[in-house]
Amino acid sequence: MKRRLWIGIGILLVAALAILTVVPDLRYVLLGKLKNERFYDSRPVSYWLDGMTSRQGAVREHAAYMLGQIGPESPAAIPALVAALRDNDYIVRRNAAASLGQIGPPAAEAVPALVAALADKDARIRREAASAVGGIGPEARAAIPALITAKRKDPDGMTRFWAIASLGHIGPETPEVIPALIESFADPAAPPSTPSMTAMQSLQRIGPVAVPFVIQALTHDNPKIREGAALYLSGVGAEAKPALPILAKLLEDPERSIRFEAARTLWKLDRQTKASLPVFLDALQNGPPMAQGTAAQLVGEIGPEAKAAVPALIGLLRDKNPDFRQVAAASLGAIGPDARAAVPALRAVLQDEQEDVRKQAAESLKQIGP
Repeated sequence: MKRRLWIGIGILLVAALAILTVVPDLRYVLLGKLKNERFYDSRPVSYWLDGMTSRQGAVREHAAYMLGQIGPESPAAIPALVAALRDNDYIVRRNAAASLGQIGPPAAEAVPALVAALADKDARIRREAASAVGGIGPEARAAIPALITAKRKDPDGMTRFWAIASLGHIGPETPEVIPALIESFADPAAPPSTPSMTAMQSLQRIGPVAVPFVIQALTHDNPKIREGAALYLSGVGAEAKPALPILAKLLEDPERSIRFEAARTLWKLDRQTKASLPVFLDALQNGPPMAQGTAAQLVGEIGPEAKAAVPALIGLLRDKNPDFRQVAAASLGAIGPDARAAVPALRAVLQDEQEDVRKQAAESLKQIGP
């Protein structure tokens, strides 16, 4: 009887071992339960770590992704991801870089490997590496020289974009960072990347320490940098007041776009209506569409003193862009009784196909008066 029992137990053990051998996932699950491991996507951390050494590319790809979801909870995750940055499978390398960025500051030890990945032959890897060091933040300061080189020289627009963004997340840890970001005001946009706007956002993250450098850039030889500097300072506030004399000189700049940005910033910082209004009127009458729309909004902010803008605003009521029509109607209302000449045109707009435009025209007619 006992012999049969032991034989039965032996058969069960052999069967169990066979099942665990044939179904390795089950083995990981059982061992993970015994070790009290954290589970992700129904599998323990050890499963995903072992997956990084699998011979199957798809397994390594998914494991590299999952280790980013797990984060720094497993000390072995970061070395495994660093090693994966040299994998032959580009998806593994890409996922590993993205996961290191997702882990964030605890992945600081991966910065040298991510810097090396910035020279990867595949642009998709370089993009993720440039983004990842930004995710690590100030702890990735060692990557700054490589990011500056990437933002200046990388042929891939999105890699340059992420390099610029990451410089803002890391901060001004070296004297070269702020000037390097300012020079990106002149980097031509290649959709979907927007280097100039990304550089401004990075400077905003860096904070007030960047303002003196941007003021100095108002006198740069490159007109795109002068224009970008004026645009950036319009949103800074009182800290940009030292720029007022230089901005006043830029009202005579040969470039219309620079004159417009200088006038806008003078109005935003110091409410210099007399100096700014002629430039806004020129933009309304002769500027490109976007400048016309912005100028229409600005003369509305000025109010009754901008009554000279009424004829141009009446013309904008017929623009094909409904946003421009709405802004023009709102600004005529803000000008008030001095915009009485616009009443017939505003009445016509009461039949506009866009409800918001119709409502704004009706409100503006009330503001102008009977």
